[in-house]
Amino acid sequence: MKPLGLVVWHLRAVPSGLRRPMVEFMDVVPVPFQHSGFRLVESAPPAAAITAGPTMRPGCVQGLGRGTMVTRRHGWPAPPAISRRLGLLLVALIVAGCSQTSPTPTPPPRPGTFSGTGSMVDPGRSGFTATLLADGRVLIAGGGDFDVGASAELYDPATGTFSSTGSMAVARGLHTATLLQDGRVLIAGGEDKDATAHFAELYDPKTGTFSSTGTMFVAPQGTATVLSDGRVLFAGGSAAGASLVPGAGAPCDQTQVTTECEVVPTSNDLPYSALYDPTTGTYGATGSMMEGRSQQTATLLSDGRVLIANSQQGDGTAELYNASTGRFSPTGSMAINEWEGTATLLSDGKVLFAGGQVLGSQGYTETASAQIYDPKTGTFSVTGSMGTARLGHTATLLKDGRVLVIGGQDESLNALLSAEIYDPQSSTFSPTGSIVDLPKNAAGWDSGVLWAHTATLLSDGRVLIANRGLAEVYLP
Repeated sequence: MKPLGLVVWHLRAVPSGLRRPMVEFMDVVPVPFQHSGFRLVESAPPAAAITAGPTMRPGCVQGLGRGTMVTRRHGWPAPPAISRRLGLLLVALIVAGCSQTSPTPTPPPRPGTFSGTGSMVDPGRSGFTATLLADGRVLIAGGGDFDVGASAELYDPATGTFSSTGSMAVARGLHTATLLQDGRVLIAGGEDKDATAHFAELYDPKTGTFSSTGTMFVAPQGTATVLSDGRVLFAGGSAAGASLVPGAGAPCDQTQVTTECEVVPTSNDLPYSALYDPTTGTYGATGSMMEGRSQQTATLLSDGRVLIANSQQGDGTAELYNASTGRFSPTGSMAINEWEGTATLLSDGKVLFAGGQVLGSQGYTETASAQIYDPKTGTFSVTGSMGTARLGHTATLLKDGRVLVIGGQDESLNALLSAEIYDPQSSTFSPTGSIVDLPKNAAGWDSGVLWAHTATLLSDGRVLIANRGLAEVYLP
């Protein structure tokens, strides 16, 4: 039997002049409790009440340690029918009942394992962005279930809970979310309910609100990268469903940053690029990429250049953006012609590319291969392969320099719950803990389907994984 609360009674000695004992009690303490084993203090002075007894152990009243005084007390003369013996029996029964319902302590998570955390406010959210804020919280924005939404929420690692925050002005998914150097988050591009979301917004963690910051053509499946000087480089994307800009007119050069023309690409992949300046809230043109790209990776290198590679174009080429000149230039081609993989900047300045798809005799198929780009030589080289072919996975640089690869799908399109760790010292992958197989959420999606999930390195070194309203944390 699990009590709804613990009522602590205290009988003290009959004061001189009184004919019956004084009954003292504390307010109801809700379960679950953390400590038990109390003894009756019969001759307590008015400032004292029940103290922890010598047999105290985990299991009953939260936060009450040995010898702790409880000062919230009420007292009245006990009815004549309540004798001292009956009062003692009542105390014994209550304390015993509490001791019998002591919960089994949950063991702390072990390193290299996943564990559950609070669920998202939106139970079906997918296609969203997750951005670590300067204060350690994580901003979850946009996405939705079978449609995109404008809502946003915050994850607090200290409490392990999600809570709602201000909504965006434009519902969108497949957008970019970029943490600026001043702590705000730039939301741009993506797809809204009709076509492309052209209106960019800024999220201010101090106020919990979004505000508009202008109009710009930002194609879905493009990239946004914060440069060393604080500006944001937008590059590439797909023209599918995004060919018109508000105020469309005559065809224009794709390198132009404008709202007065129509983008007419020669293919679905755009060579488009532009710069956003947070200090002025304006956009400006910069050099075009050497070829159209979408679903590419964009990695800020240690020297301030940006490596663009791994695009849907699938030709294995890569290029570098130089912020000082505003130009793109070619670099070495990939050792393995893959796309839709991940790109992770390592602690030594090199870039790890892992997984994705490769073109074979039977068409594109998922791959377990991995390769390293060295900015000093401008070349790619093969490194150890993953234990499992993956597509749609995430790769997160841990604080110790290793890389955590999570989820995705294999060659048979099966969802993967497994995870792997890449060690740059040995150039090898090794298995680590698997995603916890939670039951289906309210939206009816299997929590194990880790496609388009997010993986965010928290300030304390853990990694938050979220998708479809559910979330877990990985302890390295």
